[in-house]
Amino acid sequence: MKWQKQYETDNERKTDQHKGFIACVVINLIISILTRSLRGVSLPELQMIIMLLPWIVNIGFLVLTLLFWPEVAVGYLVFLSVVLIGSVVLGILFVAACLIGLAAGIVFTPLGDIAEVALWIVFAISFIGGLIFLGSIFYKKFMKWWHGN
Repeated sequence: MKWQKQYETDNERKTDQHKGFIACVVINLIISILTRSLRGVSLPELQMIIMLLPWIVNIGFLVLTLLFWPEVAVGYLVFLSVVLIGSVVLGILFVAACLIGLAAGIVFTPLGDIAEVALWIVFAISFIGGLIFLGSIFYKKFMKWWHGN
C-alpha cells in the first residue's frame, strides 16, 4: 500500500519493532494511571467509557499502526504476547510449586510444628528455582529477538 512505511533495511524494521514494544508499555502505563485516577466518577455512562478506554486505545493504536507502520504493530503485539504468555507460565509455575509443597507436606507432617516452615522452604525453593530457570530461557529468547539474531 502507498501509505505504509517502506522499509529499506532489516535494521529499520527492528528499530520500529522496538518502538512498538516500548510504545505498548508507555501507552498502557498512561492508560492505567488515567483510568485509576478517574475511577471515582459517579456517572454510569462515564464509568462505562472509562472501563472501555484501555480497549479502545489499544485496538485503535494497533489498527493505525497496522495501516501505516506494520513493524511498530509487530513490536506492540510482541509485548502483549510476552505479558500474556508470562502470566500463564507464572500461573503454571505457581500451581506446580503448590503441588510440590503438598507432596512435601505428606513427608514433613510427622515433624510437627517445624513442618510448616519446611513446607514454605520447599515451596519457595521450587517456585524461585522455576522462575530462575524459565527466566533464563525467556531472557535468551528475548535478547535474540531484540538484537535481531
